[in-house]
Amino acid sequence: MGSLFFFYIVRSLRTLYIRIMEHNFPENFRRLRKERGYTLEKLAREIGVSEALLCQWESGRYSPQLKRLLIIADVFCVTLDELIYGNKTV
Repeated sequence: MGSLFFFYIVRSLRTLYIRIMEHNFPENFRRLRKERGYTLEKLAREIGVSEALLCQWESGRYSPQLKRLLIIADVFCVTLDELIYGNKTV
């Protein structure tokens, strides 16, 4: 049963990654960062990652983990929907 649970977790994380990348996360992330006046250096310090990793997120090479998405959304004062999909929820 443990390996089956692990399989579902891995599959769910893979699905989350694909959905994040399909919904223009890199563009939304870059736009929000610039709109909020964050440099790569300042944002990296704020959320506890390297500038290089932020560049990889903005280029679409990698996607942040869920815990980082939550931190980013909090820093930008947006919902996860706006961060990932680029639209404000009403």
